[in-house]
Amino acid sequence: MSDKWDNITKKDIIKAIDEFDKNPEKYDKYKSRSTFLIYKGKEYPAKHIRRIAYVQKYNESPDDGIFSGGKQTKDFLEKLGFEIRYEPKNSSTKNNLSNNTHYWIYSPGKQANKWDKYYEKGVMGIGYDITESLKQYNKKEELREKFKELFNDSDNRNKVTACWEFANVMKEGDIVIVKKGKNELMGYGIVKSDYYFDKNIDDEQYHFRNMSWKKVNNIKSEKDFPTKTLTDITTYPEFLNYLISLFNDFPYKPDSTKNGSTNILNKNNFLNYLYEEGFYFTKKMVENYLLSLKVKPFVILTGNSGTGKTKLAQLFAKYLLESREYKFDKNYEVVAVGANWTDNRNIIGYYNTLLDKVEKTDTYRLIKKAQEDLDNPYFLILDEMNLSYVERYFSDFLSALESGEPMTIPGCSKDVEEQKDYDNLELPSNLFVVGTVNVDETTYMFSPKVLDRANVLEFKTIPVSDYMYNNFNYYFDERLNMGFLEDPLIHKSFKTTKNESGEEIEQIYIYDLKEKYSKIANANNLWNIMKNNLNELHIILQKSGFDFGFRVTNEILSFILEASYYEEDLDNFNWERYLDAQILQKILPKLHGSKSMLEETLIELYIFCIKENTDNNLKLEDLNSDNTRFINSARKIYQMREELYKSRYVSFIG
Repeated sequence: MSDKWDNITKKDIIKAIDEFDKNPEKYDKYKSRSTFLIYKGKEYPAKHIRRIAYVQKYNESPDDGIFSGGKQTKDFLEKLGFEIRYEPKNSSTKNNLSNNTHYWIYSPGKQANKWDKYYEKGVMGIGYDITESLKQYNKKEELREKFKELFNDSDNRNKVTACWEFANVMKEGDIVIVKKGKNELMGYGIVKSDYYFDKNIDDEQYHFRNMSWKKVNNIKSEKDFPTKTLTDITTYPEFLNYLISLFNDFPYKPDSTKNGSTNILNKNNFLNYLYEEGFYFTKKMVENYLLSLKVKPFVILTGNSGTGKTKLAQLFAKYLLESREYKFDKNYEVVAVGANWTDNRNIIGYYNTLLDKVEKTDTYRLIKKAQEDLDNPYFLILDEMNLSYVERYFSDFLSALESGEPMTIPGCSKDVEEQKDYDNLELPSNLFVVGTVNVDETTYMFSPKVLDRANVLEFKTIPVSDYMYNNFNYYFDERLNMGFLEDPLIHKSFKTTKNESGEEIEQIYIYDLKEKYSKIANANNLWNIMKNNLNELHIILQKSGFDFGFRVTNEILSFILEASYYEEDLDNFNWERYLDAQILQKILPKLHGSKSMLEETLIELYIFCIKENTDNNLKLEDLNSDNTRFINSARKIYQMREELYKSRYVSFIG
């Protein structure tokens, strides 16, 4: 038996993880209690991943008599190079906070009326009239249905979330700060037990955890607290640091970053990689870029020179190269577009009749690498893409990228034996194209054909003060599925079909999207919301001839669907944040024209983006989340309107 385990490799474990990810619900009963395998920022039940690897390799189950989890599995997986979170039950947690420690703010009863009792008994509890153990609810949706039964149609999102997180998310070693009302602190403590149900501790609340409490004299806060009974404040570092600063000697402080602020990152995710490499992009920009890659293998990054467009594409490629097992030592190429490019020979090469050979390019070699390593993403980065007419050198390439049809190397002929290997160059599905555009050097405008087939992300310059003081931090919510977001080869909104040649291809179908939207928990009406908003946008744009077709509709719906899998817990799914991104990336980039053509359209788009009964003459500096639905799009439209009035012509790019 031990010999068989010795033959299990890192690749076998990764293959087991892939199998687990295909149907995680199938393995719900194998939840780990102490040993977790961390891979691409996501945690897995370590012992069971090990079991799957064994079954896949030998088509039999391991002997449970000598196969165990805990330290044995920890040592086994660490030897293979994996990161493990190991928290045995008997380990001490006092003043020994792990990277996964959560911080909570909590009210023990109304106006903290149970604080003295709970402090004396060393417990924390919540109630909400649920008179049975919360552990009987295996899914949050089941708990929500129970609240509907108890409280009819009232909004119970906060109560459901509090109960679910108290029973399933909070863990031993987490830190709890006790509040009273909106502005008073009563104490703090560390969680000492798992959740349990007990009717004998309190006559109103029956759901408890044991605590080690510290009482303090009532401390006043200048900042208001969340109104919920229980709130995870781990991912609100400024607020968390502020609360901690109010205590004289708070012993449970998070790890510090280079500049002294709280850093609450998993070790293995792209956000942390950016931070460690010393680069800063807003979290939304990173999310939008990665989501865009999942929907379409072509992304355009636009902005002033020096804002990091090329660097973001390079860094993500390098991050994947370091975190996955590639066949080659490089997975990207940066290709500078020349002003004299007139066809695709500068990208994919051509047959040189004088030398009687095919002149290969870096792009050609990258495509060949991708063809040989289909399990991993490869990136072609076209720098300063619009220094030449994009349609002249990129049209064939873009069509092949979308259709899957092969391209022919210019000058090659099927009749020449030496050239046959270079004819019919196919672009594999794991090839991604990222184009950068410096707006201060823009020479040529992109055509609708190009813009329809890409997400366009606009990079903004960061404040000079932040740059000079290195005042950057990424805060990642562990409840988000970062591993899913970081893998551009995994698509939840695509459907696999076969083409005429019998080859499998992935495409987006509207009927398939509708079915998938209907299965999004807690967002059953989202399809109708999208339909109404996209229809309104279409009507507005139709007047000036910039309306969009089925392809754009499908891709916007796909982007938001992929985002729902990223967020996973959809109680507070902010679909407006993602539709805002798509208006900015898919709708507005096509707009260009004179004042007579665009003035009315921009005004109507601005009204669409702000909330009802909001003044449509609102200034840029007055736009905020209280008066605006799609705030980033509204800001861009406002800027385009100002440019239109000043120059009597405007375009999104430039």
